[in-house]
Amino acid sequence: MRGVIILAIGALAVAIAVPSLYDRVEDFLLGRDATASAAPSAPPEAKDRSMTIAPGRDGRFNVEAEVGGNLAEFLIDPNASSTMLRASDAARLGISPAYSDYSARISTVNGIVRGAPVELDRVAVGALTVLNVQAIVVPDEVLRQSLLGRSFLTRIRWMQRAEGLVLWQ
Repeated sequence: MRGVIILAIGALAVAIAVPSLYDRVEDFLLGRDATASAAPSAPPEAKDRSMTIAPGRDGRFNVEAEVGGNLAEFLIDPNASSTMLRASDAARLGISPAYSDYSARISTVNGIVRGAPVELDRVAVGALTVLNVQAIVVPDEVLRQSLLGRSFLTRIRWMQRAEGLVLWQ
């Protein structure tokens, strides 16, 4: 009988904690400030540089970014800790790491891969510009598309809304 009561108390504690934990994980994944009030954030002020990116048919947010004066297509991925460039995109942007530069070990969904850490002097998406963005160049077969990850996103403000992903500075 005591075991059943302990199990019931444990189940009750889990039932109370899980919704709060889910909200915190969702806030992190969507880039919301967990310390902010539950009310939706105010839209960026008119003086701020802002843009809204509508999701593609697949629900993903694709953007064209200017890096070093050249353009490349990126997928905005808040789950990626780093901005990651496919080697072919990096080459088009004038970035060609030597074989020996592929010294970083990166954990991906498909396992551990080697990447070349680089610093992008300037990344511009629309009117938003971020300087000195840390990135990693990976072999093309690792990614289908280059990613703008948290090394870029933490340097601007962003939120997901019904109309799309809103970015502003």
